[in-house]
Amino acid sequence: MNKQPLRIAIIGGGIGGMAAGLTLWRAGFDIALYEQASQFGEVGAGIQLGPDTTRLLFQLGLERHLREVVVEPTALEIRRWQNGDLLTHIPLNRGGAEQQEAPYWTIHRADLHTILREHIPSQALHLNKRCIRIEQENRQVTLTFADNSTEQVDLVIGADGIHSVVRQSVSQDQARFSRTCAYRGLIPREHLPDWDFQHTPRIIVWLGSGRELVSYPISSGRLLNVVCVIPNDDWMVESWNEPGAVEDLAKAFGGGDERVEQIINALGQTRRWALYDREPLERWNHGHLTLLGDAAHPMLPHKAQGAAQAIEDAVVLAQTFQGAEPSEIEQRLGEYEALRRPRASQIQRDSRQNGKAFLLPDGQAQEQRDTALRRSRTMADVWKALKLAE
Repeated sequence: MNKQPLRIAIIGGGIGGMAAGLTLWRAGFDIALYEQASQFGEVGAGIQLGPDTTRLLFQLGLERHLREVVVEPTALEIRRWQNGDLLTHIPLNRGGAEQQEAPYWTIHRADLHTILREHIPSQALHLNKRCIRIEQENRQVTLTFADNSTEQVDLVIGADGIHSVVRQSVSQDQARFSRTCAYRGLIPREHLPDWDFQHTPRIIVWLGSGRELVSYPISSGRLLNVVCVIPNDDWMVESWNEPGAVEDLAKAFGGGDERVEQIINALGQTRRWALYDREPLERWNHGHLTLLGDAAHPMLPHKAQGAAQAIEDAVVLAQTFQGAEPSEIEQRLGEYEALRRPRASQIQRDSRQNGKAFLLPDGQAQEQRDTALRRSRTMADVWKALKLAE
């Protein structure tokens, strides 16, 4: 007699939730993914996928689909936005000193989300399902949703973001405001005709005077993704859909390099949100419940690892649960946490420290950072240089 597969509920339909849905479904589990929104979707923004992440996505059989929409940057450059001075140039991919078996890519969040979603059976995906209560009894978990429906499962995975409902079963901690604000925008290639997005695509980080601007092409070179981070003490709205004023950026980066001016002038509209993270958790699990992605380890964007770490979580979780019986759930969750929590927690801390280093005001500490960056020849050197700015 064949045993019944574990019934697993995933709360949250972002990149982390979709990655968990795909990996666990491929591993043979009976999955159901619940998203509170009325439709699946992602914000209009780009993300970076390093070799560790693309390798995992290749193992999931997604390489062909991803290659249709990604950009493979030739280099990472860090410059001063005031005058364009080059602080470091790190070749990536085939030109890089750190040869990798998998590429370094940039991609539109929505493209990655769609590819993951399209590889999950549609009957496993449920919209308009906001989880409001979680109860555990006799190795079963009962979920109650805002529409008064209930579901009973063997395991719950919280992939519902930084303000996770599921996380409240593990910790009552609060999100921490970074006192910075991010603006995101996308620029069509034709609006910057002098920029070569396709033949020499680069990730460019512009630093100086407590401000940061990051730009890189996505969507097969059709769009330039732009993220600006500036100091902010009083605007604390976290929504990714809040309109931002391009005039704020023109003021913040006024008088800088002409390329920075071109980028800001080409931004038709932006979205802004206050940046939050949380302290690393001491545990991710509670009974037959665990966390994944931003629900487990929300981090600031200064190491470009948010989506990457969620995908790593999903792959490790599925591998850890191979062949698991209901009686083994808590043991397997302990193994998952032991494998993932130390690494994800360190990247949380690194992302916070990188933000401090990127946003240094003019002065001696900034000069020391820039000197260390000028000596950098690899990505590892860059991260070391930023740590020296502590």
